Amino acid sequence: MNLPLKIYRYEESYIVQDASEISLFTIYFDDQPGVRRQVRKRLSKEEAEALAKRIARFLTDAETQKAADDPTNGVAG
Repeated sequence: MNLPLKIYRYEESYIVQDASEISLFTIYFDDQPGVRRQVRKRLSKEEAEALAKRIARFLTDAETQKAADDPTNGVAG
């Protein structure tokens, strides 16, 4: 995974891609309240956006921490 991560909104989904434009995950939403969204078991647009941001932030933090914990990172030897 290459940072930074980017979040793109499409008609009924949010897609998170890395810097190499590889799609990491897709979160689908349905902006129509009521039965349709319940039957399809989808999130609202706001819920999907918040979830995409949280996951992207978690992955970024994990990747940053991994790089910081790497003893060979930045050390010539």
